[in-house]
Amino acid sequence: MVRKTAAFICALLSIFALSCPSCFAAGALSDVNIGQAHIYTDLLHTYIDLTDASGNRATQPDIGYVRGEMDGDLLPISVIKKFTDTGEGTAYIFLVDTSGSLSGSQLEKLKAATKNWAAKMGESDRMAVISFGNEVKTLLDFSSDKNQINSIVDGLSNNDGRTRLYDAVAEGLSASEKRGDDIPKRKVIILLSDGENDASGGASRDSVTDLTKKHMIPIYSLCTSDKNSGSGARFMDELCELSHGLFFDISRTSVEDVYNYSYERLMNAYVIDFKYPSSKTDGAMHSLKISVIENGTEFSDTRELYMQKPTESAFSTVTNNAVPAAGEEENSNMNGIPKTTMLLILIIGIVILAALIGIIAAITIMSGKNKAQNVPPPPQYRPPAPASPSGDKTVALGAQPQKSAARANNGPVFKMTEVSGGEVFSAPIADSITVGRRSDNDIVLKDGQVSGHHMKITRSGSGFRAADLGSTNGTIINGTQISQETEINRGDLILLGTKEYRVE
Repeated sequence: MVRKTAAFICALLSIFALSCPSCFAAGALSDVNIGQAHIYTDLLHTYIDLTDASGNRATQPDIGYVRGEMDGDLLPISVIKKFTDTGEGTAYIFLVDTSGSLSGSQLEKLKAATKNWAAKMGESDRMAVISFGNEVKTLLDFSSDKNQINSIVDGLSNNDGRTRLYDAVAEGLSASEKRGDDIPKRKVIILLSDGENDASGGASRDSVTDLTKKHMIPIYSLCTSDKNSGSGARFMDELCELSHGLFFDISRTSVEDVYNYSYERLMNAYVIDFKYPSSKTDGAMHSLKISVIENGTEFSDTRELYMQKPTESAFSTVTNNAVPAAGEEENSNMNGIPKTTMLLILIIGIVILAALIGIIAAITIMSGKNKAQNVPPPPQYRPPAPASPSGDKTVALGAQPQKSAARANNGPVFKMTEVSGGEVFSAPIADSITVGRRSDNDIVLKDGQVSGHHMKITRSGSGFRAADLGSTNGTIINGTQISQETEINRGDLILLGTKEYRVE
């Protein structure tokens, strides 16, 4: 009976997963990629790929496990959300090689895939089309008119002589600078070519790579050959590396599959907003590092940003491209389903799941009536510290401290008072206690910038000593971040996360 009920529950959960795929699609984090950053006067608006081992969107992390740094200085986080929840659009810049680098069949497949891409575009999205052969031609400026896009794409040919690839990339990067209420801030270049530049004059390879570094626009390159087969393919791969885009070999993979994957990846991005010091907008290059901690492992990415002085605020105007403030209620669609419908589906699924769990629990209790009642409970399981996975982007953090089942109930009392709010936190210390955001600490702080296990307090004679437990934002005592166990006295100020506490 129990097995039949369990099978029934699995079947219902499968149906629920199919009806609400976005609730089950995300996996464990495997990679962080900073796709693009837009600089406002009041925040740094970044588009981040957080992907699992299969290249699909990873589960959204808690804001307390995300860290931003510029030139090593910590950046306070304003918000993190799915890109599809922001109401923003994307401006797609298609650079199409019409010199003959693409075969006739490849070009036809390209046309069909591009029109399919246009069909998926939302109301806030725009597309521009630039062809390059003997000349670089802007065939279509940013437009949302799908009939117009299809007409331009249908007119593409592959008999335009030599290839001005470098000029085309420079033109695409120049197009990305265009501003307007109907042009999205987020932009991406889709480049289709064999990577060879055989036209004389014009932009140089070095000048194009320098422009790519400055523009912070991801380039998705679809090349007709493998990146190791020639200098042209290697150049396209270099552009992808510099811009934090992706390289595809369409001689082995269909254009349609590449387009579908690229579109879904762009839609599955996250938006993370950081506050930054105005002194950084000095027209120079600065290093941005974004890290996410999951299961004790740090995944991070770093890219250079050209920090020009911005002229617009993220919240100064209300347009299709305005960035919603943190916590703002939104009614945008996700995967074509209204959010209210998604919420209703989720609530129904939770109710069904709770009812089924109740049924299975009742059946289990009834079936176990005749079994011995004095079976001792199993020992509590504590997972070991995770090993560091291979790869340059991950680094294992220190193991989190293990707590005993019962907290200390004797010894002197450690007490600290929140300076701004007056709330008092205290706990008796036999040997030591821990302070952090997780519920198994002796003192629990509900602050997103406080780590799960943030600080350890140890008895030291008649006083106390504090030690940081490898926290994300550090433990700061009297204005100094501590790196080793430090003596603390009554009246000392301890900064944990966003709040300061006085030792009593």
